[in-house]
Amino acid sequence: MSMNELENKVAQLRELQRMQEELAAEIETVRDNLKGYMTSHSTEELYGPSFKITWKEVTSACQNLLAQRFDQKAPNLVWVSDFTYVKVAGRFYYICAIIDLYARKVIACRVSAKIDRFLAIDTLRNAVRLR
Repeated sequence: MSMNELENKVAQLRELQRMQEELAAEIETVRDNLKGYMTSHSTEELYGPSFKITWKEVTSACQNLLAQRFDQKAPNLVWVSDFTYVKVAGRFYYICAIIDLYARKVIACRVSAKIDRFLAIDTLRNAVRLR
């Protein structure tokens, strides 16, 4: 690939990134407008010819016990967990990781072809066993 072709590809990439950012902002605007409309009309569902939109305000489902205190004084006081996914060879795989906030390190991690309670439970059991 010549330098000119490479520069053209970089320019195309930058344009696509700019468009992606604009679309993300537009999506957020539409989402906020829908939320406002649904809240003002006291509805949790909107129907159209080929879609259904649901919005339910969550009120105190869980307490925020951590309250943004991510700096801990000792190990094993606070563990946090997260799920993510990767696509490999056309299939999605789900990863559950548990991190000790004191050490800032992953203490347990499991991968599964399904995202379910068993993935979370197995990861937690592994963390307890290792600690």
